[in-house]
Amino acid sequence: MSFEIIEGRNGGYPCIPQLSERSSTGLTPPCCQYMMQVSMEGEYPAVQDVPEITSIMTNPFPENMMSCYGPEVNSGYPWLALLETIVQAKFSRLRTNGRTASALWYNGQEIKKAYSKEQKVYEIYYLKRRIV
Repeated sequence: MSFEIIEGRNGGYPCIPQLSERSSTGLTPPCCQYMMQVSMEGEYPAVQDVPEITSIMTNPFPENMMSCYGPEVNSGYPWLALLETIVQAKFSRLRTNGRTASALWYNGQEIKKAYSKEQKVYEIYYLKRRIV
């Protein structure tokens, strides 16, 4: 089973086609108080007994916290702002036709590291970029 987006089903969110809709499945009280539920139509599922976080948290927020910034950023879905500062870098000692190799592939998969005689000759790694 895998998730699919089916028009007109589950509010446009991914669902498992083989499972029936929640409304037809039904829940019989008492339900677990920590189960995610939708309190009003069009809202995101949430645990109902959790207090509103915005009243507790103040700046500066942790940089690895997922946040929602409105519909103009990531279509309104939560995202990690920290990921904006991450850049990919490559180290390569491999040369072909007089040029440094910039990518390695094997069976359709990109190679992240390569070694020759127990020495690293190629690596893809990630750096946190400084925002000035």
